[in-house]
Amino acid sequence: MRTILKFRWLIASLLLIITVVSVFISPSLSDIAGEQDGFQLPSDMSSQIAGDVLEAEGESGETISIVLEWEDALTGQQEEELARYIEDIQDGELVANVSSVTDPLESENTREQLVSEDENVVLIPISIDGGSDESIAASEDIEELTAPEGADSYITGNSIISHEIDEQTQEGLERTEVITVLLILSLLVLVFRSLVAPLIPLFSVAIAFLLSQSVVGFLGEWFGFPVTTYTQVFLVAVLFGIGTDYCILLLSRYREELASGKDTHEAIIHTYKTAGKTLFFSGLAVFVGFAALGFAEFAMYQATVSVAIGVFILVLVLYLLLPFFMAVLKEKMFWPSKKPASHSHNKLWKQLGRLSIFRPVLSLLLVAAITLPFILTYDNNTSITIQTK
Repeated sequence: MRTILKFRWLIASLLLIITVVSVFISPSLSDIAGEQDGFQLPSDMSSQIAGDVLEAEGESGETISIVLEWEDALTGQQEEELARYIEDIQDGELVANVSSVTDPLESENTREQLVSEDENVVLIPISIDGGSDESIAASEDIEELTAPEGADSYITGNSIISHEIDEQTQEGLERTEVITVLLILSLLVLVFRSLVAPLIPLFSVAIAFLLSQSVVGFLGEWFGFPVTTYTQVFLVAVLFGIGTDYCILLLSRYREELASGKDTHEAIIHTYKTAGKTLFFSGLAVFVGFAALGFAEFAMYQATVSVAIGVFILVLVLYLLLPFFMAVLKEKMFWPSKKPASHSHNKLWKQLGRLSIFRPVLSLLLVAAITLPFILTYDNNTSITIQTK
């Protein structure tokens, strides 16, 4: 730690330069996730084996489907409009990349399979000449067509669903980042009662997040490291969550050391000799937990190994960058406080701690009373039930 403090300006400058450069040159995690298909099942699953067989036989083209729904059963006029609608799709000029369209009214067999029993819902399968990009382009062209009068139209397919998930995930990520920063900033202001101290953890964890995102991007592009559309969400949630916790631990300890009369450098050194050990072993436990998910077969779980990389970088940043702010800002870090406040015990946690130690049975009963209702009422039902004819 003395060496880090001695070269603190050089270390902080290099860390900032590396972060900025890596952000500009690193590949996009969203693009890598789209290429890898993070929802892919293990290769020994029956559905994947079937897909490989179809691909070997040249029958693995993309397929999308149009669902048309009327309030009442189809009439003769509506069937004529449906036939013209299918012709527009097959035309080749209005909708790109269409290989073939299955007409649900072509025969009694197809009608039985693709029209609902009450004759008000019709499914139109469409084979696409190309991959997911061509499927999305075709769906966009179909949306521009005028659907049969009185019908509500929906377009679905694996590629379209994946594309929608990607877009929704990116929108959710942007909201998550804003909400996370606001919540953490409010928490830190409440904990430190300072206008400066809350900014230090946010900046430090943001550096760790940007570096982690860049490193995972490089690993994904160069070595096929597993990446999904949720990788950035995992990184934001975990790094800002535990990173804030670690910063509170270190800064609180640093404030106590200053309050005890130590000078700035000695306070920093003693902080990392004590709280720094807690930080290291806590980070190690989180690192091992997420790294172990790399042995999972499902790609979605394998991709959480990126969080292990993020935790490693986070701990490294907190050892290299946080002492810089401690040494430069000194007592001003806790402004507007005139002097560092000494540590005081929270009465609520003290009473809860005494209860758990001296009344363990009562504590267990209270925990059971809170958790059992949720366990007993959980029915494992899915939110959407798909019914087939």
